[in-house]
This record gives sequence, structure tokens and C-alpha cells, in this order.
Amino acid sequence: MENATKALIIAAGILLAVLIISLSLYIYNIAKESSDMNTTISQMELMKFNEQYELYEGIKNGGAVKRLLDMAATNNQDLYTREDTIEYCVCIRSNIKSIIDSFSSNAEMVRGLDGTRYYGVRYPSNIIQIKDCISSTTKYNIWFTYNDAGYIWEINIDNVET
Repeated sequence: MENATKALIIAAGILLAVLIISLSLYIYNIAKESSDMNTTISQMELMKFNEQYELYEGIKNGGAVKRLLDMAATNNQDLYTREDTIEYCVCIRSNIKSIIDSFSSNAEMVRGLDGTRYYGVRYPSNIIQIKDCISSTTKYNIWFTYNDAGYIWEINIDNVET
């Protein structure tokens, strides 16, 4: 009888251990699915953010570049209004001499445009000033750099190589 009681206690212990392990795996799987869903949502937000800019990548005419800069200024203004982090603001960089020369009296703008400073020009009013320097009849090469989170960080406007 004593052995039967011990056997039942051991069997109950094993069943309880299996139940605890099963419950732990169930909770782990639910948490993983929730984490995967959050990751998927974050990736979709990232793709949506980048996609609006990536449509302008490559060699574009001045009109397209002006629309791109308008969008960047509007998006940055919205981010400043909502007090989102700066990592979502896009910056503008350019190696085009005529653009850089038009801001020769503003050292901060020049440093932002030419890459001397860590970040490019990101204030909406300054982006609009850059837009005003873009010629509608000229072609420009647009390319992007991305931050560590994968968001577009800089819009680079260069001369088209001939």
C-alpha cells in the first residue's frame, strides 16, 4: 500500500510538472505571437514612411524634387507639432554648388547641406528655402540614407552626372 501511495504521488507530481510546462509553453507562444504582431506593425509603419519618399529616388526633374521637398517640409512640420522624436524627421543634403552658394550668408544651412554637420537641414522653413533654389527644368539625382531604425534620415540631392 505504501508503494502504491508513493507511486500515485510521483505520478501526480509528473502530471503537475507536465501541466506547468504546457502552460508555460502556451503563455510563451501567446507572447511571441503578440511580439511578432507588434514587429509586423512596426515594419509596416516603416515601409509606409519610407515608401512615400522612395517614389522619388533616382534621376528626377526639378518639379518632382520640389514636390518631394514640399512633402518633407510638411511631414517634418507635423512631427514637430506632435513632438515626435527627431529620428523620424528627414534632413536634406546637397552637393550642388548653386544651392550651397545661395545660403552663403547662413553658415548653419551650408554646414547642414554639405555634410559638415551630423544632420542635414531639417527645419520646414529651411527646406522650403532649398525648394526655391531648385530649377524646374534641371534634372537631379535623388538618393537616401537611413537611420539605425531603418527610416529615411537624409534626402540627398545631387547633380546628374553627365
